[in-house]
Amino acid sequence: MKRIHINSYDGTHVKAPIRCNECGKTLDDYKIGDFYGDCVMNGTSEDIQLGVGIIFIEQITIEIAKHIVKIIPKFVGLTAEVDEVAEHYLLNKDIILFEKLVHTEKLPNKFLFYGIPLKIKKGDRGPVRAFTITSR
Repeated sequence: MKRIHINSYDGTHVKAPIRCNECGKTLDDYKIGDFYGDCVMNGTSEDIQLGVGIIFIEQITIEIAKHIVKIIPKFVGLTAEVDEVAEHYLLNKDIILFEKLVHTEKLPNKFLFYGIPLKIKKGDRGPVRAFTITSR
């Protein structure tokens, strides 16, 4: 048997609202369906769609975060860690955040995204095995 010891924010991970709001949702408050769905790569602000996930390659500023919550995508993915002010703003608006996504340069504009975390009881964040399904 192998023993695994990891931090909840190492590598590709997801953050829940409890991370910055003691009354926010924890990872185990979500249904598994909240962590996957249709997704797009960002290009312009028009790419953000209601109920559709979006992955950003560039850093999200507070201005972008405010625009995101006006539209309410299903989740937001990032290739790096998010600016702390923008992170807290998004999490306080109940937006699920995936961070440190890799190989995003290989993705088409539209695809199915899966980022299923371990069901960590009362977890504020946790590692995910993120993958996509693209049409051929």
